[in-house]
This record gives sequence, structure tokens and C-alpha cells, in this order.
Amino acid sequence: MAKIAKVAATTAAGNGTSAPAPKGVRYAPRTWQGSSVITLVVTANPKKGASHARYALYATGLTVAQYQKAVVAGGYGNTTKATADLRWDVQRGYITIAPQA
Repeated sequence: MAKIAKVAATTAAGNGTSAPAPKGVRYAPRTWQGSSVITLVVTANPKKGASHARYALYATGLTVAQYQKAVVAGGYGNTTKATADLRWDVQRGYITIAPQA
């Protein structure tokens, strides 16, 4: 079985929001800053296991840096785990991340 390539995804033209990556891409690229704002697209928690608790930390208007700090403070992992969650969830359309207005 071939490994799925982790290739760069496209970014929505002109508005700086993260767009879903092309089919076959597992993770969206990290195209945001710590001050970028998370917006929930899927409000019902679609996760299971440990990622369920981390997904519950999301709130519309929360910044990336605030989410990363909440993951660490809650004992749910480190900033690397939080960034992986963000990339995974953007790729699947659960959240969007855009520059702070």
C-alpha cells in the first residue's frame, strides 16, 4: 500500500483562510500565525478518544496560540500535538483558521 503524500494544500485566494487540501492529502499546511482565529464549522464533536477532549477546547474566536496553551494547560499534550490537531481538522473541514481581523 502506498503512503499518502503530505503535499502542500492550496489557500483560498485573497482572504487568507485555509481551504481544504487536494484529495489524498492527510494534513493541511500550517499557513497561520499564533494570532490567527479559529472558527468552528462542525460544532458537534466528531472525534473519539483523546482527540475528543482536545476538540472540545475549540471555540469560535479562540486564537491558535490560546488553543495551544489550553491543550498544554489541560494536560492533553504539547504544542506539537495541538498543531497536528489544527492541521488535521482544517483538512477535514471541521474548523477554519484565518488571520485576526
